[in-house]
Amino acid sequence: MNPGVVRERNESRERKNPRKQEKPKQEVESKEYKPFLFLLPSKKRKSKENMENKNLLIISVFNYGAIEIATNHLKSLQNQGIDNYMAYVTDEESLVELQEKGYHVTLFERPIEEGLSKGKEDFGTTHFNDFSYIRYLILGQLLKEGKTVWYLDVDTVVLSDIREYYGKILQENNNHLPDIIFQNDINMACSGCMLCFPTRVTMKILQDTYLHRNDKYNDQLFLNRIMEPYIEQNHCKIAYFQTNFFPNGLLYFHAPHAHPDYLDLQRRFRDYRDVEKGPVAFVHANWMVGIDTKIAAFKEHGLWFL
Repeated sequence: MNPGVVRERNESRERKNPRKQEKPKQEVESKEYKPFLFLLPSKKRKSKENMENKNLLIISVFNYGAIEIATNHLKSLQNQGIDNYMAYVTDEESLVELQEKGYHVTLFERPIEEGLSKGKEDFGTTHFNDFSYIRYLILGQLLKEGKTVWYLDVDTVVLSDIREYYGKILQENNNHLPDIIFQNDINMACSGCMLCFPTRVTMKILQDTYLHRNDKYNDQLFLNRIMEPYIEQNHCKIAYFQTNFFPNGLLYFHAPHAHPDYLDLQRRFRDYRDVEKGPVAFVHANWMVGIDTKIAAFKEHGLWFL
């Protein structure tokens, strides 16, 4: 089975969605993105891939309430030799602590964002929802500078050099690159792992998401809703990372789900891991609530690196 990016309709989308949330229609172009092999770089290709990675920046955005799990995320990048990343923080405490530990970090501060919470914020709270939109300001600025930006939530870890995927995407799909590639969150596109290419469509979608923000709803719901008309009118090219290699919390951590469709997806992933001994490049501890819960899940599965 070849890991990578595919243009495909997820099987779970053909079934009744047990989670009652808004989700975009995943219509795509007729021409599919080619799957690609996940290969280690050869010595001959190393210099070219280094050039490609110069335009790629991997980012995260968080406050001091998430400093522990964020440090674990940054450590996972460091473990894979990934240095083209930047952690954007919204408070001096995070800045000083991460600088002292030698991580790449930038303080993001604007008058409009005064009053942002520094504490641990659980999914679904107004403070969490409000904070979730800050990434779009940073993404917008970086995309305007012509950078390709890979945004990752800090409740994630990387288990291989994910820049290999970016390099293969460029090689295999150079003439028809997507606007954004998402982690597949089964019931919608996941805003916690999105590889954004600097296209006008990408910038417009992210800008609209920020401008229409509402602290009653998290950014992922709004982003998916904003994308709907773009996808329906074929104005936006969206792709997904394969779930076996970029699993979400439902697949990697979650106890057997009560809904048979989700349970079937979990069983398929378990077969891939336990029977086929397939590799995983990235793990997202979503589909669970609370930073302490996520940390416990990482520790239980040997994904805590501090």
